[in-house]
Amino acid sequence: MINKNSGILKNLVLVLPLTCLLILVLTLNAYGEDRLINFVGNNQRLIGDLIIDSSSFNFTPADQIELEATDKEIVLEKDREYFIEIVENENDESFLTIQIIALSERSEAEVIRENLENHGFTDNRIVFEDDLYKLQSGEFDSREKAEEYREKLADSGFEGWITGEITEPYELLIRDNSGKKIYQGPDINLDDAEFYINDTWLTGDFVLNLEDDRIKLDYFIPIDMAVAGNIASLENSHNQEFRQEELELLSIFLRTNLYGNAEEIFEKISAGEIDFNKPDSRIIDSVMKTQDNYIFYDGDIAYQDDFYPAGYLRTLFHWLSVDFNEETVLNDYYPEAEILNIMEYSRLETIVDARVQRGLNYKEIREETLRGNRNITVLELDLNRSNLKVRPFLANSTVSGLEDLVEIGRSNQALAGINGGFYEYSGRPLGIYMEDGNIVTGKVRDLVRSTLLIDEYGNIDIGIRDWNGNLGLEDGRDLMVSGVNQVPEDGQAVIINKYYGEQAPQLREGAVELVVNSQGEIAGINRSHFLAPSSIPEDGYIIQATGSKANILGRLSTGETISFENRFFPEPELEGDIVHALGAGPKLIEDGRINITSYREGFQRDIVYGNAPRSAAGITGDNKLLLVTVDGRQPERSIGMTLDELAEFMLDLGAEKAMNLDGGASARMMVRGFTMNVPSSERNIGNALLILPNM
Repeated sequence: MINKNSGILKNLVLVLPLTCLLILVLTLNAYGEDRLINFVGNNQRLIGDLIIDSSSFNFTPADQIELEATDKEIVLEKDREYFIEIVENENDESFLTIQIIALSERSEAEVIRENLENHGFTDNRIVFEDDLYKLQSGEFDSREKAEEYREKLADSGFEGWITGEITEPYELLIRDNSGKKIYQGPDINLDDAEFYINDTWLTGDFVLNLEDDRIKLDYFIPIDMAVAGNIASLENSHNQEFRQEELELLSIFLRTNLYGNAEEIFEKISAGEIDFNKPDSRIIDSVMKTQDNYIFYDGDIAYQDDFYPAGYLRTLFHWLSVDFNEETVLNDYYPEAEILNIMEYSRLETIVDARVQRGLNYKEIREETLRGNRNITVLELDLNRSNLKVRPFLANSTVSGLEDLVEIGRSNQALAGINGGFYEYSGRPLGIYMEDGNIVTGKVRDLVRSTLLIDEYGNIDIGIRDWNGNLGLEDGRDLMVSGVNQVPEDGQAVIINKYYGEQAPQLREGAVELVVNSQGEIAGINRSHFLAPSSIPEDGYIIQATGSKANILGRLSTGETISFENRFFPEPELEGDIVHALGAGPKLIEDGRINITSYREGFQRDIVYGNAPRSAAGITGDNKLLLVTVDGRQPERSIGMTLDELAEFMLDLGAEKAMNLDGGASARMMVRGFTMNVPSSERNIGNALLILPNM
């Protein structure tokens, strides 16, 4: 059996042994999700350090390099050889001291020095620098010792500060090939550098410094450049130019394994066992085409342990010389592996899974992504049970009310709930809203948007719905109502009911007003805008109309009957009459497929784009209602979701239909009187969707 310690693969044995090797040496990410997050956060760079065994080495810039963090401009020329070596530091004065004071008169400094000595501090000196006499005390070879001494001085009433410097006994020296000294210092910074070392081409950011008596190279190399250099080395070694498809698949394969084996690779580069060649534009373009793609297995990048065993390059070349494709590569790598975009990586963990009451469950889910974490709360209501029901409620039971979700829930004896649809600053719903068969608001600016409908039997449907009202007159004529609880516009008839408040709006000039009682009879007709606003009957309603509709209604008489009917288009396929409606949007899922209709529903960019706190409602295939909130705008805790990501999440929960609700600071969930998520800021809301006992 071949294992990860197996020896050299035989040249004549091609795909089958390679398959076994790749399966059996597969090693998943040993560092967990933090490694992936840090890797992406560092722009997908290979980061590590390498100890150079010798006290000197040579390198050749492949392009001009400007040394960083030096007092003067130093340029290392392209294609010229340079040598780096360890030399003894010529500066023999190296210590830290505590400076007590700096004075223009030496005599004054002498007085303070004498005072210091009287307190037992005898290691003092006066130094003349910058036209000042500086009184200093003590000499120390570490900052820790200097800080300890400074505190002793302070305890005796002598405040001071640490000054001076500690130089290492050795430094790094750069010479050119003529022996000329170019630079000397404790470290060398090569930012955005491209050079050859041991015939290996490298590019990225590098820092050379000393560790004990050896040179340490800290490297920060873009993984795609390392992949390109590796491919260029393969082509050069075998004198073969890979095809486009081969380049792309090879890029993914090498990127996956360079990710997990950077330390081993650089040790082999240092030892001269492998090298990278400078790639041409053809290779770089192919690598960049797949720049975020890696081979994943079970949620992690699946790299091989000991990626460069003896015979690897020869075996890989034979493998690439056969006719292969993505399916072949993945089957040879691991049967269940897949190529994924690293930016789409996520890991879900259910932190809380609890039953609120029979038929109602609550979950709190933590999602880790490479862009940040998310905190998600979910309510799942089994609509097949009759012990609970769901319905919307207005804040303060009026069209212009604002309350915290918890207060709305408590005043309506709700077990749980979520914020509802969009609303104006006053709390007025922006879109279709209906309670107990009473229409409260209609559509906004002729925009037809997603609406959650509930019929008299508790059945729920989600879809894009238009609405209007219909007045049935005694003579058989119908009159369309297009507004609710608002002042009528020109040529419009509107209905005004108890949700508006106690009194109807002041009648407009030229308008007609009908007062309709609970029996559907016209109890009064007003035609004068000089009259005081009419009282709204508790179980009836008022109709105000202008233009031609006012002319028609103005010919009616008190005592005549009039009927009002809500109409939804397209007509819902629910079993009973619609008694509740909650408009929001856009639609997220239709018939089990993602279908985001933000453009069709006329939503603005601030709702559609970007990561944000979100809320959503959905219906599953087995008739369960899903209510979801996603916290956002809290970078350290939860970054929110885009609408696309919200739709994907709802689909993963099993939603066959789903719609977006109001989000931002309004996104909040309540269970048994407590807010379960962490909203981005304090906010009262205009309406809510609540779950309560079915009594």
